[in-house]
Amino acid sequence: MPAPTRQAIPTIDLATARTAIRQLADERAARGTRVPPEQLDAAAALLVDLWASAARHAVTPEQWGWQAHLPRAALDTIIAAHKYRQPRFRRQDG
Repeated sequence: MPAPTRQAIPTIDLATARTAIRQLADERAARGTRVPPEQLDAAAALLVDLWASAARHAVTPEQWGWQAHLPRAALDTIIAAHKYRQPRFRRQDG
């Protein structure tokens, strides 16, 4: 019996991730929400990692999760992380 073949991992690159993240950011900008460039870069880097992990679990670029859910998850996660990194000020009553 032949050994099972391992599914090839698709080519994953930062340029493709940046394009996917930029499309989401443009949609949000059209609705009035601007995403800073440093967050776009961080989201693209995270998306590369998510795609690599997904590929190891047989999720392929042809699947909707690859195309829609993973880019959105990357962008939302980075936006949330930056939001909660902002300094918080306590109100001090005089």
